[in-house]
This record gives sequence, C-alpha cells and structure tokens, in this order.
Amino acid sequence: MSAFSRKRHVLRALVILTLLVGVATLALGQSLAGTAAGQGRLWTAMPLLVRVSTPPVPASGYAPGETVGSIIIPKISLDLPLGEMANCDDQANLDRGPCHIGGTALPGREGNSGIAGHRSTCSQPFRELGSLAAGDEIVILERTGARFSFRVSATWVVSPSDVWVLDPTPEPSITLITCHPVGSDASRLIVRATLSR
Repeated sequence: MSAFSRKRHVLRALVILTLLVGVATLALGQSLAGTAAGQGRLWTAMPLLVRVSTPPVPASGYAPGETVGSIIIPKISLDLPLGEMANCDDQANLDRGPCHIGGTALPGREGNSGIAGHRSTCSQPFRELGSLAAGDEIVILERTGARFSFRVSATWVVSPSDVWVLDPTPEPSITLITCHPVGSDASRLIVRATLSR
C-alpha cells in the first residue's frame, strides 16, 4: 500500500470517527436539554404531570396559592390544607402541600378533580397513599363550608406520560396523583375516588 493510500485510509477513518463523535455529542446534548426542560414540569420534576390534556373547566374562583379547603384521609391520618395550583407546572404552590390542579373540576362538582401531592419531599403529604384501597374514605372540606365525601374506587400505577388520568369522568370524582415508588419518579401512583354523598 502506497503512502498516499495509507493517508487516505487514515483521513477517511478520522472523518468517520469525527462524525460518530459529533452524532453522539448531539444526541447527548438533546437528551440533557430534554431533561433540563422537563425539570420545570410537574409530571417530570415533581414529578406529576405535563399538562392537563382536556379543555379546562370553568375557573375555580380561587387564585393560585389560595387555600381551597382541606383534604382528609382518615386511613392514613392525613388532614391538611388543600391549596390551588395555577396549572400543572405550578411547582411553587405544590411544594407547600397537596393542591387542586388548575384546569380540572373542583372537588364535588361534575367531572374529575385532580389533586397532586409530593410523596417523598416537601413534608411528604402523600407518602402513604399506596395503602389506600377500594372503599376507603377521602373527605374534601371546602373553605365555603361544603363537605364532600369520596370513596376510593380504584388505584393503579401509570407511566409519566399518562395524563389521560385527568380526563373528565361522568360522575363527580377526584384523582390523587403522586410519584411512585416512594423516592422515585419512575411512575405515578393514581388513586381515583367517586363522590359518595
């Protein structure tokens, strides 16, 4: 093999290596950018939801950060204020405690009311949510004095992209959402409860 031919092979190998390194760097950069962008979204960073995928219901009447009322779950000894989130990206209000997700029905009204809470950070209000089972009671006391009692109808685990859990329901329902398992954001634990009285 001539010196010229060897130089061509070396040059070709360098070009191919450079292209491979460039593609790998681009892929890594896109992956990191996607991860960084996702950190600002609840479903990814809370992690809970990306967006409410359904058309928003009429405004709740509560401003972000306001107390809507209280959420009481006797089985896990939970009795905490329930805040209002501006939308699913409102991490600041969620960090204060359980929150009604803006754009979903208010608890006790027609449709599906989304309620999010942390499981292993920020006082861990939903840490024991996994122990709930069908028939367990969840009570929402509104600031107005209205009381709504719900009974758990189902629990399941979904992937982070399954925002359909907030789709409207034919009966007044609440959908509690938190990360799963405890200490991980790999999946989401969903607890659905329907109005009992």
